[in-house]
Amino acid sequence: MSILTRPRAIFAALAVAAVALPAFAQAPAPAKPAAAAAAAAPAAPADPTPSHVVVARDVIFASGISRTFEGMVSQALDQYKASVLQAQPNLRAELEAVIADVDAKTRANEVANMQISAAILLARRMSEQG
Repeated sequence: MSILTRPRAIFAALAVAAVALPAFAQAPAPAKPAAAAAAAAPAAPADPTPSHVVVARDVIFASGISRTFEGMVSQALDQYKASVLQAQPNLRAELEAVIADVDAKTRANEVANMQISAAILLARRMSEQG
């Protein structure tokens, strides 16, 4: 079975690549002695309450950050398309059909997942002291 007939696999690979590639580009942090690292490490943030996640979600929407997520999905699909077509230009018609299908079926869901994830991450960093 061709990878082009499995849109979920394509999108999952794109999502993993989008998250993993920036991490590889960063230089590793200099090593610290174990005692110093333990003393300097902040306490792990507790899971946010549902009310904190709702407030963080409101901040995500009010700030306009949520609009960038829609563009991320399209950009990832466009980059994937360009990469495949550079290597195999004869797949243009089939690839465009698959990408249109993936885009139509997954965009709203993936954007909502990114918005929720961003809200949870923000809620973990928020403080009630101000």
